[in-house]
Amino acid sequence: MKYFILFGILILSITLVANYDPIFASDEKSHHDKSMGQHGMKGNMMGHHHMSYKGMCAAGFADLDGMCVFDDRCGPGAYAGRVCMMDGVMKEYLRPHHQKYAGISVDNIICAEGKHLMFKNHNASPACVNSDSVEKLKHRGWQSEKPPMACTLEYMPVCGVDGVTYGNMCSLNAEHMAFKHSGECIISSMDSKESSSLSSSELEQQMTLDPNLIVIDMRDPNSYMDGHIAGSYVDVMEGATLDKRIKTMFSRIPEVAQSIHVVLVGDSQKQASDSAQIMNDAGIQTSYLVDGIESWNENLSTKMTSTVTSSEELYQQLQNQDDVYLLDVREPSELEVIMISGSKNIH
Repeated sequence: MKYFILFGILILSITLVANYDPIFASDEKSHHDKSMGQHGMKGNMMGHHHMSYKGMCAAGFADLDGMCVFDDRCGPGAYAGRVCMMDGVMKEYLRPHHQKYAGISVDNIICAEGKHLMFKNHNASPACVNSDSVEKLKHRGWQSEKPPMACTLEYMPVCGVDGVTYGNMCSLNAEHMAFKHSGECIISSMDSKESSSLSSSELEQQMTLDPNLIVIDMRDPNSYMDGHIAGSYVDVMEGATLDKRIKTMFSRIPEVAQSIHVVLVGDSQKQASDSAQIMNDAGIQTSYLVDGIESWNENLSTKMTSTVTSSEELYQQLQNQDDVYLLDVREPSELEVIMISGSKNIH
């Protein structure tokens, strides 16, 4: 069994949150010249379809088995990025600043009819607004044209959810694109491996046989405490938080990201399968429990999974040369005082 021991946090637990301040980038896109051939395809894709995100599409599009196709039933009466009326049913659709998770770059943001696209002048964050709000927002630091920004020419490639390789994280953020994984894109999202499902009995068996298996409960903490699969951890694995989890793992502990097998458990199968697919696309082997927590055949535990190891237990594991991966998350200045031999600092 592989132990992930942290001072202060447990990997992939709810305390492992990567606080990230966006880095501004050039409007000239000079950092992902290697992927310029893909931009034409991306532009065409945005004109006809895009990926759905959590079952939602941009304004004017409808979800068809995970792909959003054009549907003009969302009229100008809908507030951009909130809801629209389709077949007499009010349906939520992707807000502009969430469209990056569907692979839509800032240059291709989709607004409902009658709405105007505007950008924050300091970070190019997009918003779709009413006509009578344009002038008011200009006085509050917004503008109609995407603001020019600057980046270094350092080439540290990252792959975006749109399947485009960007020269560095700065270039990715300039396009307001969601992070997929470090390094150049290997496969497009159209060719990515589908996440696998596990039945209750299969998961129970895997928890016994697979030492690299990590079961993560995606439900809210209260539901987790009311009853969960013994040995599972609770964490937020959706939206921007999931994006941070993936980025942190590949940038800080890539060897762990490439070796673990994650199984997601949600209230429903849909909730877990969507996040599992995102993680698989990023290169993390991820499965999900069929039909969610309700399908679990065994008794649910109300005991919190231990995340604390005493100094005596840790010393004994190190002496026994157990398969321990030790992460030190203290400030660099604290390492000058004392540091356990063999540990890795990820601050």
